Amino acid sequence: MSCANLAWSVSKLGYQDRPFPDAISSASINLLREFTQQNLANPVWSCAKLLVWNVPLFNAISAESLPKLSAGQPQNLANMAWALAKLGYHHNPLFAAISA
Repeated sequence: MSCANLAWSVSKLGYQDRPFPDAISSASINLLREFTQQNLANPVWSCAKLLVWNVPLFNAISAESLPKLSAGQPQNLANMAWALAKLGYHHNPLFAAISA
């Protein structure tokens, strides 16, 4: 998904203009059903790299990730778990499912 890739690219560049990551987050929420597990991990990873806190995005991604865990690659799950933990965001059902 282009929003997930854009989020990843912005964080790799270290782009700190706050309205831009917020706009990507808002657009991503509406597309999450179409995202693969990697696409779900990229925006969270981007937020962690830029230290952007967006609870609605984290809640939506965590909920959307649960039914997709079995289709995900271990690296994508690790990236998501790392990013959420770095941000101090805890979604107990997601962390329990990842660690199972």
